[in-house]
Amino acid sequence: MRKLIFLSFFLPFISILGQTTVTKNKGKLEITDVKVIEEIKIILDSVDVLGSTLPSEKGHLVYSKSEIDILNSPYQNVGEILETFPGLEIRSRSLNDVQADISLRGSTFDQVLILVNGVPYSDPQTGHHNMNLPVPSGAIKSIHAMPSGGSYRYGPFAFAGVIDIVTKNGSDPGGYASAGIGQYGYQNGSAGLSLGKILGFFTRIDLDYKAAAGELGNRDFAQWQAFLSTERQIKDIGKLSFNGGYLAKKFGAFNFYSFNFPDQFEAIQSLSANVKIESKYGTIKGYLRQHSDHFELFREEAGFYEYTGDGQFFNTNDSSLAPSWYNEHNNHRSHTYGLDYESKDISIQIGKVSSSLKYGIDFRRDNIISNVLGKDLATPIMADQRAFYLKGDLRNNGGVFTQYNLGNLNTGVRINYNDNYGMDWLPNIDYVHSFNNSTAIKGSVNRSFRLPTFTDLYYTLGGAQGSINLKPEYAWNSELSFSQSFEKNQSILPSKISITAYHRYGENLIDWIYRTVGSEQLLQADNLTQVSIYGAELKAMGNLNNKLFYSINGQFASHQTGSIDGQSIYVLDYLANRFQAELNSIVINGFQFGLVGTRQERAGSFISSSGEETKYPAFTTLDLKLSYDHDGLFIYLDALNLFDEEIYDRGNVPLAGRWVKLGLRFHW
Repeated sequence: MRKLIFLSFFLPFISILGQTTVTKNKGKLEITDVKVIEEIKIILDSVDVLGSTLPSEKGHLVYSKSEIDILNSPYQNVGEILETFPGLEIRSRSLNDVQADISLRGSTFDQVLILVNGVPYSDPQTGHHNMNLPVPSGAIKSIHAMPSGGSYRYGPFAFAGVIDIVTKNGSDPGGYASAGIGQYGYQNGSAGLSLGKILGFFTRIDLDYKAAAGELGNRDFAQWQAFLSTERQIKDIGKLSFNGGYLAKKFGAFNFYSFNFPDQFEAIQSLSANVKIESKYGTIKGYLRQHSDHFELFREEAGFYEYTGDGQFFNTNDSSLAPSWYNEHNNHRSHTYGLDYESKDISIQIGKVSSSLKYGIDFRRDNIISNVLGKDLATPIMADQRAFYLKGDLRNNGGVFTQYNLGNLNTGVRINYNDNYGMDWLPNIDYVHSFNNSTAIKGSVNRSFRLPTFTDLYYTLGGAQGSINLKPEYAWNSELSFSQSFEKNQSILPSKISITAYHRYGENLIDWIYRTVGSEQLLQADNLTQVSIYGAELKAMGNLNNKLFYSINGQFASHQTGSIDGQSIYVLDYLANRFQAELNSIVINGFQFGLVGTRQERAGSFISSSGEETKYPAFTTLDLKLSYDHDGLFIYLDALNLFDEEIYDRGNVPLAGRWVKLGLRFHW
């Protein structure tokens, strides 16, 4: 670490401390014996991002949360943490982000790449699965978001940007065990433990279980997560590490994907594994991921629907039959395999000028078998006792990239090849300039693209029509960011501010559009014409006194496009404005509290269950966290949406109102 970056969230707000003792006690930051004597200069440094692979040392803006930030925030899952970043939105359909979509600067859910320790986890079937991560929240060390496009380095899934989740290492000491309860039948149990050396590998395992009866009918869920991390040093080679994860999740999906059929149900399993070798020459990663999705448009369970055995489903409450076109549930299984090599920086000296070069190569194969997605299989494959995979498809994608750094200027290009869509070039240029220790400016321009998902290409059921004629999406991304730190701040004014303006110009953006064709109302996948996205982000930090500190985030966005034949349900349905203020206390005698207020306004509209076009209502929420930590015993009370506001992240899917959770964790 270059400068105490692990304190970057807490310490910038404490600018008037003298004769002060700062300690990290079992994961909690404590400040005691505070006396106001002199001004202490806190240097903010965003270069070291705690193990992230994102290029924050260059001109791309990267938002980060460290381990300390996460432990002391009022949130308990990945989605809740991510939504505190400017420009990033989690669109949830249920408690605990059981089904949630991720958006960066107004992007769709298919346009964001998810990395776990630098390994891609994005799903080729649909971006709805991108947040199905086998990573318990207790295993997370830091989270980072780069919202300015990333295809120049990471390929087609990084159209709008990249999220990188860094987990604890096998060598990280200590452990924890926790349990919690809450409204709507919520229950949670988790544990993590460093196991020491096993067969020469430092090993750590994290487990998590969450479940709830749900705030409404058919909103129940149960989720299991497990994550294994190992590492060892090998002489003359470097560090060898292995990560493996497992996720199993099932949930009632009331109105999740269609208000016409509220009794939906989904069951998901995900298995992932990767091997990484870090040597003096570079880093090589090999990975695989298997994701299974079982979707029931009509939940087959007592109290919902039953299967008659002759290809029909009937409602057990009123004996009505499901539509005749629905005679079997959807079953999908996707596999992703990949190999990635990235060199170390190669120093180049030209006269008195120092520069560096980096290069890399990667390959990824995606395939899917399904009963509705893909081309006809020569031989059906059994999915369960009465269902078969009848269709399938696969594609290969590879690329080479190079980056050249000359002082504050960084340039690079990726040459990408896909066996279905051919060759593309994806350039990047970015620049960072520090005027002094407290003032800096960053700027970047890059080109990105995205391939259609298998759902975009092939899904045809219940009035939805994919299209095999879809073209890839393309965009030019640009951003300009200014940051200022203040050495002396003895008032409530911020100790650091950053302002960012951005623009994304997209072509052939893929959307699902409601159209009237004859007498039918259809939902069709199509390439839109040009779409321009303009926006700005504001982030400020400061301290009210030597015990209270705050942060403020603001974001503003606007989409401009030509006329659309029909109603867009994704591209023009975006977060227009959001203002978020967070107030936290330092830990004093074991006690701490936090408040987060959010005001949100969404552009776009949705077709209500009554058939009317409806604008999203704006809402204001307040979240509260109270905690007490003594000798490793951590007790917490979380209350989300204290004012019980009505919230819609998705049309026709009302979220829970006030949600109170209570729990304890013992850590060592």
